[in-house]
Amino acid sequence: MLDSVTGVGPGYKGPSYDKLRVHLLDDLKRECQMLVDSYRSAWREIGCTLMADGWTDQRQRTLINFLVYFKYGKRNASMLCHLFFEVIEWIGLNNIVHVVTDNATNYIVAGRLISQKYENIYWSPCATHCLNLILKDISSMAHISNLASHASKITVFVYNHSYFTGHKLRSANGRAVSAIILDSKFWDDCFTACKLVSPLIKLLRIVDANDKPSLGYVYEEMLRIEDAIKEMFK
Repeated sequence: MLDSVTGVGPGYKGPSYDKLRVHLLDDLKRECQMLVDSYRSAWREIGCTLMADGWTDQRQRTLINFLVYFKYGKRNASMLCHLFFEVIEWIGLNNIVHVVTDNATNYIVAGRLISQKYENIYWSPCATHCLNLILKDISSMAHISNLASHASKITVFVYNHSYFTGHKLRSANGRAVSAIILDSKFWDDCFTACKLVSPLIKLLRIVDANDKPSLGYVYEEMLRIEDAIKEMFK
């Protein structure tokens, strides 16, 4: 609020106490009620999910947030554009140079429409979201998924035993784990998988941190990743 008042400049006269307490508050309440009513009509049409989030504050009071989730209009790119346009106009067209969204199809369409309407605004998908999707796709590959399953068996077995000796694994599970550990192809595949995803993990850590701007690192590291993939599969 103070930033908004400062932006107006000298000569601004704030609303009186009575106007804030009565008229403006009533207007905002009416606006919020209209928004809630529009959502209520959607709940009757498509249904909704009631969610609750509870915690205890420092004074040991139990607090619960109730949230209503529904997908009305979420997949509609035109509705997203309308919302983005309102926010852009509210912030100020000349104050925005970059818009970042996730990589869902509706947001991609909305982002492109934003760039078409406002030539000075550059849109890009969230780098963190893109990298997470890439890693998710890699993990769903049958070969990688099978490799992860074998590695998980080793990890679970070791954590569930206080001592571990490769020559005394007499149980069926122990023999299976021993066979995985003694399989040289398993370790070769682990090395290949690590070589493939380690640049992606490194880049994810860079873009997911708040230490410094990371857009330049994205392009630099993506070129390195591309070279590493070509080297592995040539």
